[in-house]
Amino acid sequence: MQEDAVSKVKPNVIKCDDGYHWDFNLHECVPNCPTGYVYCPEIGDCVPSNTECGDGTVPTPLIYLQNFFSTYDTNILKSTDSSQVIAYVTSKNQELINILSTNFPQTYNSNVLNQSDEMVTWAGLIHMLAEGQGKFSAPQNMQAKFAIDWGCVGDVLLGVFDITSLVEDYVHLIKTGGSWSTIRGLLWRTLKRQAGWFVAAKAVYDIVTDCF
Repeated sequence: MQEDAVSKVKPNVIKCDDGYHWDFNLHECVPNCPTGYVYCPEIGDCVPSNTECGDGTVPTPLIYLQNFFSTYDTNILKSTDSSQVIAYVTSKNQELINILSTNFPQTYNSNVLNQSDEMVTWAGLIHMLAEGQGKFSAPQNMQAKFAIDWGCVGDVLLGVFDITSLVEDYVHLIKTGGSWSTIRGLLWRTLKRQAGWFVAAKAVYDIVTDCF
């Protein structure tokens, strides 16, 4: 009798091909994801474990960028010493790379990104705007907590980029594991004017002083 009872509740496990395993919730074979990734059924592929999948799950918390950008020294950003400004923003880019590569290692590979690339700064600002718009499961009280005027942030970036669809396109690439070269290409295509170091430094300055 006991054997019959056990046999009745024994799950029906399907043998999957190499590199796959049976998911009891989805009732299908899914790929074995590498360390730091989870399977997302909505896109049918592995995604970084700390990104939002289509089902709304976020296995580990993201490191949000509002706090990071608030640490910029505005006195240096508005300095007339060009070498000082470039050296400072470049050094902050390394911190930004560390955050982005922790949040989204598949896209922001720290071995590929260059801290001397001003597009890293722009990517961080676009990413922060996406967070503020709730694209990466930002806490509901984030705007109150950080007292950020997201319309102001968008206005600053609108002066440099055509952000009509930029944020949505950026988020899509992040969530589908787009490479840094793809992200960088997207930013270049949506540039409305030159966006070198001083334009980037001024954008950060304006956002920190006017929007935060």
